[in-house]
Amino acid sequence: MYESRLRFLGLPLVHVATGRMERGRYCRGIARGWIAVGDIAFGGLIAVGGLAVGTLSIGGLAIGGLSLAGLAVGGVAIGGLAAGFVAGGGAAFGWAAAIGGLAVAREYALGGAALGAHANDGATREFFQQRQGYGCDDPSPIFVVGLPRAGSTLLEQILASHSQVEGTMELADIPRLVSTLDLHASGARYPGVLALPSEDNFRAFGEAYIRDTQHYRAGHKRFFIDKMPNNFRHVGLIHLMLPNAKIIDARREPMACCFSNFKQLFASGQQFTYSLDDIGRYYALYVRLMDHWDSVLPGRVLRVQHEDVIDDLEGSVRRILDYCGLEFEAACVDFHKTERRVHTASSEQVRRPINREGVDQWKNFEPWPGELRAALGPLAT
Repeated sequence: MYESRLRFLGLPLVHVATGRMERGRYCRGIARGWIAVGDIAFGGLIAVGGLAVGTLSIGGLAIGGLSLAGLAVGGVAIGGLAAGFVAGGGAAFGWAAAIGGLAVAREYALGGAALGAHANDGATREFFQQRQGYGCDDPSPIFVVGLPRAGSTLLEQILASHSQVEGTMELADIPRLVSTLDLHASGARYPGVLALPSEDNFRAFGEAYIRDTQHYRAGHKRFFIDKMPNNFRHVGLIHLMLPNAKIIDARREPMACCFSNFKQLFASGQQFTYSLDDIGRYYALYVRLMDHWDSVLPGRVLRVQHEDVIDDLEGSVRRILDYCGLEFEAACVDFHKTERRVHTASSEQVRRPINREGVDQWKNFEPWPGELRAALGPLAT
């Protein structure tokens, strides 16, 4: 059953430790799970982590693999244990790529299409100038975009501490609209399809977004935050449908950002984070796409570097509020005192004063992430 599932998904059989697994070991029933613990050596990782057989069995394909992924990079949690990171000679990287391979390919297809199509299908500065005045003029949305683990939750918490700004969550409204546009009757695909809607269409898109997100705005404040990170792909669409919305790019030093993503076990999605090579290539793609937006929509996006916020909190807060057209409020500097629900992996971090904890955490493993450095290329520090 498990092997057929892998083949149905188009995933390779896992290659770890000995380099192969016998076919029969995939079919020993649910009791032993997707991976038979006794058949694979992870360099003592299971013993070190105290991981029970039941964890693998219950989790099966997804949870079992991901649990080991979290533990493999959990050298941070267990005293910087080098063996935890390399996982017995890099075995962890093999199965991580196998599990995430299909999803990663899809992420690259989406992200690559966003960059390539915008560059080749006419999303130039002239394209946007010709559509000046399109969209709904409501200025209330503040989009915080970027990669996960780049400080976007901190920026959201800072802004949500302002008396006129409401924090919501990672809203799925823009991705849903993109999915609809990608099914256009003409056969045109997103983002090339953005050349087809009329001025009235883009205004309707913006009005529908404002209407559909209203139920997230319980406080009925002047502004609200949409913190869906992957909206960095859709800056062009956001500009055309909501020309007065604010867009903030949460940026973090490449090695730190990528390592933080790699060691984080996300509840769902973010499949590009399960391989050092994949996350490095994805980060580079993100930077290229944001450079494209800066070129065709100069001044439209405010870039906020995470390290700058840590080094100069008040100065960064004033810069962000000024961009949003808001007066300075001290509560934004004391963001950790703001009581609100936070739904991301940084929920505990934003409840503490600003600190440098975790900023250079990746340096504990500096001898090993050569694959990440290679994928980042000149972006690596």
